[in-house]
Amino acid sequence: MIKLLKINQLYTKCDTSIFKFRTTAELKTTNKILGQNRALNSINTALGIKHTGYNLFLMGNSGVGKHSLLNKLLKEKSKKDYVLYDWCYVNNFTDYTKPLLLKLPSGFGIKFKKDMQTLIVSLQEKIPQTFKQKDYLSIKKELELKMKEEQDKPFYKLKDEAKKDDIFINDTTSGIAISPLKKGKALNAEEFQSLSIKDRELIEKKIIFYKAKVDENSKKEMEVSREFIENMKEIDNTFIEEVVSKTMISIKERYSKFQDVTNYLNEVQKDVIENFEEFIEDDDFQNSNPMENIFSQALDNSVNFDIYNVNVFVDNSQQNTAPIIYEDNPTYSNLFGRIEHVTHMGTLTTDFNFIKAGSLHRANGGYLVIDARALLFQHYSWEGLKRMLNSKQIHLETVEESMGLTNSVTLNPQSVEFETKIILIGSRYIYYLLYEEDEDFKKLFKIEADFEEKTIRDNESILSYSNIIATLLKKHNLLPLTKKALGRIIEFSSRLVDDCNNLSMDFSAITDLLFESNLIALKRDALSIKNEDILKALDGRKFRSQRIKDEVYNEIKKGTILIDIEGEKVGQINGLSVIDFGNYAFSMPVKISALTRLGKEGVVDIEREVNLSGAIHSKGVMILSSFLASRYSSDFAMSLSATLVFEQSYSTIDGDSASLAELYTLLSSISNIAIKQNFAITGSINQNGDVQAIGGVNEKIEGFFDVCKLKDENFHANVIIPYANIENLMLKEEVLQYVKKGQFKIYAIKHVDEGIKLLMNKEAGKRETNKKFPKNSLNYLVENKLIEYSNLSLGKKENTK
Repeated sequence: MIKLLKINQLYTKCDTSIFKFRTTAELKTTNKILGQNRALNSINTALGIKHTGYNLFLMGNSGVGKHSLLNKLLKEKSKKDYVLYDWCYVNNFTDYTKPLLLKLPSGFGIKFKKDMQTLIVSLQEKIPQTFKQKDYLSIKKELELKMKEEQDKPFYKLKDEAKKDDIFINDTTSGIAISPLKKGKALNAEEFQSLSIKDRELIEKKIIFYKAKVDENSKKEMEVSREFIENMKEIDNTFIEEVVSKTMISIKERYSKFQDVTNYLNEVQKDVIENFEEFIEDDDFQNSNPMENIFSQALDNSVNFDIYNVNVFVDNSQQNTAPIIYEDNPTYSNLFGRIEHVTHMGTLTTDFNFIKAGSLHRANGGYLVIDARALLFQHYSWEGLKRMLNSKQIHLETVEESMGLTNSVTLNPQSVEFETKIILIGSRYIYYLLYEEDEDFKKLFKIEADFEEKTIRDNESILSYSNIIATLLKKHNLLPLTKKALGRIIEFSSRLVDDCNNLSMDFSAITDLLFESNLIALKRDALSIKNEDILKALDGRKFRSQRIKDEVYNEIKKGTILIDIEGEKVGQINGLSVIDFGNYAFSMPVKISALTRLGKEGVVDIEREVNLSGAIHSKGVMILSSFLASRYSSDFAMSLSATLVFEQSYSTIDGDSASLAELYTLLSSISNIAIKQNFAITGSINQNGDVQAIGGVNEKIEGFFDVCKLKDENFHANVIIPYANIENLMLKEEVLQYVKKGQFKIYAIKHVDEGIKLLMNKEAGKRETNKKFPKNSLNYLVENKLIEYSNLSLGKKENTK
């Protein structure tokens, strides 16, 4: 059935009488999500299930509200049923390369860090004061006196014994001196040499004897000194243990509920007692020589109390809801954290204080949203994320360590317990690619939320859509829309999805148009955006984007590209193709021609032969061969060679939307019946000759219209489209005006036979009871010609049915 389309079928206007306001300024803002019930169910399911593997993948085109809906639901969910912790790394006094992890309730991390700082400051004050206490000084003095007495008594006894034997033992600053005496006076060198040999030998023997006694006595003094030092250490430890334990009583009681903290504080106490000297300044260094002063200062500066610091690497003290983290750059270190290094004397060093959290740590207990495409570009990040999800622990290591490519000694911190809902956002292509190619993906991301790209267009949806547009206007501080302008936005939305019965969910495209229209309205000092502003914005958008289209159409106007819009020709027809540059698409009419002759090759697609045909286009051509054989040569062998070509085509052609036009050219060439050149055809066919829907129908019709107008202002032209594409029509105003004047007509057909009368002024013809087509019908002429070819190929005389 041929259908000549009317104006109301070519463009479905918005009924603005349903708007009970003058401008959108009167509408209330809304956070309602329109037409995404399927995605809403998926997100709520994923967020509601806490078990392993129920992570979420959001997919769909950009601008359909994925982020908005997700953010809204996450904010609502994050306020309920959440328990947050602070995560801290502290020094491991047993092995500094393995920092210890402390898990504390939210807010306790910073408190514990401050308490530890206060503790260390307090110990720095109290430990030195300990050694200035009267009790300590009294005990120390007593021990010193005892030591001195134990050292002096044997020395003076030995000294008295030596004096009786005319030997003088003297304790000098440079050591013990032993010299001979005569009548109670020490001999000098000359006096000693004046003695007889016998006397000198006797004195030398005595000196050797008492030197041995002095050495023996010195050993005993050293033993007394060691004993004194050991006693003092015991006393020091006793006093230090007391002051340290008393100082740490309050902090231990405060964190007694946390066993890991208690264990850590015990280790701190033990280390402080063992290394209490670090807390005491050397007040006597200034009495030493200058070089010793410098060395002592260097030692003092090397004292590092950072080993008692608390690295609160995840602080949730200011977090009132479960954390929602968006990771825009999911590198390995950004996701899983890193260990920083500092340069000290030409060497890279690090410790637990330089452990930095990644987004997985910060999102722990909440939600982490990652762009899937960006994640996959970071290969090690994707593999690392899967390991963390499987183990439910975040292990902080470098990429080199995870791959076993380094043997250098570095930190190996305790792993963090991992309980975070991971949400990936990406395209359908990425989702299905991962699902098919990555076995882990389907186990770890069990829920997918597929966002709709359009929603039904009825009065209820239009009113809800209007509230969303009003919200966008107020959000971006734009002028309100008049009723007519809002109606135009609704119509533009339908054009975006090429469906008069639906509205686009791509609000980013709507917002862009609102921005451009707002600018135009502001330039005329308007208080609202009118329909004319939107039309100017659309025209401006086309003007900026259609440079290539203008160049192509200029070649058509000059005749460089051959397109006929009048007359009749055998085996030639105007097909319609769409050139898509991403941000702009336009139709370029193309001449399709066919030549037929006796032969065995069948239908040959020249585009395919020279590798300029895509798989879908080649499939369409093969369907033509099947259609010809099944309709016309069921009882004889087809002996036909036919060639099809897109004239002046120099790039790859794909898609089957030209298969209907190609079939008409074949039928024209075989029957030698001319086709009217003021027609353009688009549509695909199946093996039974049924006409099927195609894409880009609006651009194709408008493209042929523009070319006709370009070649002749007084043109009369027609387009044939599939019947199934009627609901996709939202044609521009200029086309509608020419349709009203009768200069431009659009027909819709369901079967290939329906277009024959329009194109060739011939009836298609249906097989009668005698299984023959009516004489002079197109099908009759085609079949007879094919029978003629078959007979010629078999050497028979011409015989027609």
